[in-house]
Amino acid sequence: MSTTPVLGRSDGVLSGVDLCVKDNIAVKGQPFTAGHPLFAQRRGQTTAPAVELLLQAGARLVGMTRTDSGGFGVTSPGVENPVLPGRSVGGSSGGAAAAVAAGLADLGLGTDTGGSIRIPAACTGLFGFKPSLGRVPTEGVWPLAPSFDHVGLLSRDLPVLCVAARALLNERQIAGGVRYSFPKTASSITPAIDRPLVIAIEETVPWYGEPCISAAMGKVKLRLSRAGHKLERTELPNRDELAAAFGCLVLSEAREVYGYLSTKDRSKLGPAAHRALSAKFDHSDLVRAGAIASRARTAIEACLADVDVLLTPTLFLTPPRLGEHRVNRDGRSIPIVHAFLAGTCFANVAGAPTLAMPIERRVGALPFSLHLTARRDQDFELLGIAERLLCDCGNDPT
Repeated sequence: MSTTPVLGRSDGVLSGVDLCVKDNIAVKGQPFTAGHPLFAQRRGQTTAPAVELLLQAGARLVGMTRTDSGGFGVTSPGVENPVLPGRSVGGSSGGAAAAVAAGLADLGLGTDTGGSIRIPAACTGLFGFKPSLGRVPTEGVWPLAPSFDHVGLLSRDLPVLCVAARALLNERQIAGGVRYSFPKTASSITPAIDRPLVIAIEETVPWYGEPCISAAMGKVKLRLSRAGHKLERTELPNRDELAAAFGCLVLSEAREVYGYLSTKDRSKLGPAAHRALSAKFDHSDLVRAGAIASRARTAIEACLADVDVLLTPTLFLTPPRLGEHRVNRDGRSIPIVHAFLAGTCFANVAGAPTLAMPIERRVGALPFSLHLTARRDQDFELLGIAERLLCDCGNDPT
């Protein structure tokens, strides 16, 4: 991380909270490389509104963090996982996750196009929050695929994340240098929930899902049922098919983002960007991908319509070893990026608020990450549900 601190307001609700920011988000005078050698010397000319909101709430910027080039990857090469040495830290907000997990910052601001906050959160035992599409301004953020890009948060502690979410989701807009007044206490951050919840549980998982993930999910279901919540079975769209379609749509938008570059400049993009932008697809592939995503969006919205929350695993496999790019199960091999996105990209397609939440923290072991999804624009309700479920799932910080 860079080490030039930027102080926030001394009287805000985030006073005393150290913030790190993914370096595809502009902060005036700070590195703004988006992970590309092409932009190695670039510095932010202004500060992104999302960062301003956190600074005005009292957070102190302590550093900019590394990202997969352009946000294309999901492993953040060169970033060590402080929780599971030798294993991937996830990505593309892997630098922010590593900094928060290592205690170098209390809060990370990152971006999430298909899971880039929640995947590293799951790989490092953090809480990772992706708000509803459009709730947080993306001005000052280097884009990947504007139709799916979100700005969100990483933290070791749910209360810190909830307070930061209140600041980040403030409904008044930044304009004309207006400074906001934030409450000085963390009360009423999320609505209290004292009734049993209606919870949708997906019954099937991709073919490569690991038995330990299914077993952990089984324990969660048992605890929630014993706590009096109503569990309803649901079927989501085919995860593998949706992940493939989603990848096609993202790359189509990304090609427009990078289309202005010369051949020489394109050669200076990072490796993950090179690999992604060289993928081949045609118009018929895009039409098919769009149809799959549209059907999936409708199905996900229908699934969420009559429940409080949808619960799924954040990841279907444990973080791969460093340098691994594919996962093998039953004689089949798929890219890690596909396996990771299959667990998370459906929420970007729907634009719904989601939270990756660690369950059963144990010293020396990576906790199981539970993925919570609520109806679009039910962001604060989702965080209130998370507080309730964290209690009922018997999370043990030791």
